[in-house]
Amino acid sequence: MITLSSLPLLSPIQMKQSEFIQLQTSYWQESEQALDLKNDNIDLPARYRLLSHHLALAETRQYSSHLIEYLRQLVLQYHSRLYARKSNWFINLWRFFSFIFPNSVRDNANLVWFASMIFFLPLVLSSLLIFLYPDSAYYFISYEQLADVHEMYDPENRVLGRERGEDGDWYMFGFYLYNNTSIGFRTFAAGLLMGVGSAFFLLFNAIYIGVIAGSIINVGYSTTFFSFVSGHSSFELLAIALSGAAGFILGQSLINPGNYRRKKALQLAAKKALPVMQGAMTFFFIAALIEAFWSSISQIDITIKVFVGIFLWCLILWYLFSSGRRELA
Repeated sequence: MITLSSLPLLSPIQMKQSEFIQLQTSYWQESEQALDLKNDNIDLPARYRLLSHHLALAETRQYSSHLIEYLRQLVLQYHSRLYARKSNWFINLWRFFSFIFPNSVRDNANLVWFASMIFFLPLVLSSLLIFLYPDSAYYFISYEQLADVHEMYDPENRVLGRERGEDGDWYMFGFYLYNNTSIGFRTFAAGLLMGVGSAFFLLFNAIYIGVIAGSIINVGYSTTFFSFVSGHSSFELLAIALSGAAGFILGQSLINPGNYRRKKALQLAAKKALPVMQGAMTFFFIAALIEAFWSSISQIDITIKVFVGIFLWCLILWYLFSSGRRELA
């Protein structure tokens, strides 16, 4: 058995990644097994410090993202085990949203930007196309579907959006939550098709939403449309893009597994994608709440709703780009 005292000291001289992995693999595997077996005899503080040191070396030497993410997850697991008695569910939840989630988004910034480009650019272009050439909408959506959508946003309606009964708000909350999360899960899981599946669902939903938006604006229902969508659009649309980015993380591991077998690379990628997907699901939940209990109220002036919508867009973008850069102790 490898112990801390018998572990070779790392040389300050730059070593190749393969040598680094070969030298430390047995120690990392032993550390994983100790956690899985819930071995209480391990020296948690010492292992935590040494694993943190390995992570720092890997980051400094700019080793592969797969290796860095593997070590990061191992360090986080030891951190959680070490401080489990000092923490509770509220602190863990706060730590996730204040540090883990926004940092995971920034750690995968290239894939997040790529997913956003595939989603938002076709959405805007398809909206513009339908606005300029209204009849082209029927190449994408049937006449009946488009007529139903126009009826939903008719200014004469007492409630914006879909028709609802006495318990309509809670019913619609469940409907929106199910519909949106199913889109997110499909977009994420389709990343297993080398990322192509995630790109397909991003593009499909972008064009569908864009065609609907362009058509509604074109028939003169822009006031009711923006009054309804402005509040929840930031959470819902960004959640779809983040789901695509999480799917691309899976796909990237299959296309370029690095020094790992594809099965192991996929396991590491799944751990890497999980915080992004958990955050996306939370965004879907918030979007469903807003859509059911705020967006549908027709009595609130559109100026207030649009202001709230712009504020939420700015707040969420600031949160994803700037918050949580220093981990809570």
